[in-house]
Amino acid sequence: ADKTRSSDGDGNQISGEEATETLEPLIGSFASYSCDTLSLLYTPFIMIVVVVFRDEAEITKLYGIKESDMEFYVLFALAIIPFQFIADMFLQNALELLHGWKILEYLEFCNYRFQQRESRWKPFENANTIDECIDESFRSLDQLCFSSQYYMLNTVHVNAIVYFVIGCEMMARAKYNLFADPATFIIVSIICLFCAFLKASMIGLGNLLGVWHVKYERRNRQLQVLQNEEPIIEVQENINRTRHDIYQVEK
Repeated sequence: ADKTRSSDGDGNQISGEEATETLEPLIGSFASYSCDTLSLLYTPFIMIVVVVFRDEAEITKLYGIKESDMEFYVLFALAIIPFQFIADMFLQNALELLHGWKILEYLEFCNYRFQQRESRWKPFENANTIDECIDESFRSLDQLCFSSQYYMLNTVHVNAIVYFVIGCEMMARAKYNLFADPATFIIVSIICLFCAFLKASMIGLGNLLGVWHVKYERRNRQLQVLQNEEPIIEVQENINRTRHDIYQVEK
């Protein structure tokens, strides 16, 4: 099979296989780093939750940690954040020099792809935007572009895991049988209804504030009308006006 060839930043021709071999380790390494960074920022919050539910979860009691000492754990977790970021900058630079990865260029390209996306939610984009040269296990990471949507998904999943584990800890310490409680079905139903209401409220608030709006959504929709059928005069005038406004902004 013929190997596709592309050009790197220095103008040298590289094969598609070579590009994939250099890109996949980069994505895997930065995905691991992004999770570590998220855990670094999330650790103080987890410690606060453990302190608040100290008597129910009994986690600190099992480890023999005094309640007053937990303040120092939280302060230390907050204090190391800026210094860890400084150390990470040198670490990423060392990875670029050691492996020849172009991490900064890749992240800038990811940011450009996210800004120019066609769908408001990046994973809902057309399948044509997926880079098939990348291994399947890394395609979803590459499609999310390490954007704010990617970090929001990670945060939601981490929250769910932490709350589930702490809840199991509380039930185990209290010797509570979830399935023997007659109020379980009612509580679960109320929680599901509340989650559905909260989801609808957050989506409505996001639409109102224009969160993650598509920059060229209106232009793309109008250009699609031009490609599919003959537009009427008013639509054509709107398209021309939109193109002129976009030209003035980009200019």
